[in-house]
Amino acid sequence: MKKLALLMLVALQLAVSGCSSTPKSTQAITTNSNSFWEATFTGEPGDASELAASGLTFTTQFAVSDVLGTQEPLDIISLNFINASSNSCFSVDRDTSTAGGTYEFDTSTSTDQVTGSLQLKVTSTTPAGNVLTLTSYTPSGFTGTSNGNINGTTGTLSDGVVVGTWTLTGSASCGGTDGLTGTFLMCQGTTTCSPPAP
Repeated sequence: MKKLALLMLVALQLAVSGCSSTPKSTQAITTNSNSFWEATFTGEPGDASELAASGLTFTTQFAVSDVLGTQEPLDIISLNFINASSNSCFSVDRDTSTAGGTYEFDTSTSTDQVTGSLQLKVTSTTPAGNVLTLTSYTPSGFTGTSNGNINGTTGTLSDGVVVGTWTLTGSASCGGTDGLTGTFLMCQGTTTCSPPAP
């Protein structure tokens, strides 16, 4: 009986010392945003894509939160074209297009830098059938800064920038089936920003 009690005491001591030597886990920073963004577009000089790009500028508001670095659907709150006119591929009326997309980003626990990717697709209903697709460069076409280390483990995204390529398909004047392409720059909370260094 004494041997059994002694064995149980040794086993308990090993279990306790094993727990105390386990390194303490750290919680990752979560970064959120539901800011307004403005997207501007560039096409090839002298090409039809340059003309199309002039009418594609829009503002949008969407909510994002990094969730363990997984791809998530964009929660798009609003999207409005700024330079659209009666002969544009998209109307200024917010009820004449639908939008959806996905994003994925991570926040560094040491630098608070945010990096990731984003895809956004806008489909016009009036005029019908024009589709604008934005695809950020990978792996870090979506960048920004978080204040997560200051506020604990939950931060807010600031200085957000998304840069990548756009494709427009639809009617003959809006890319047709072959499509028009160019580059885009999307800035968080401002009309101008600088793309991240390559």
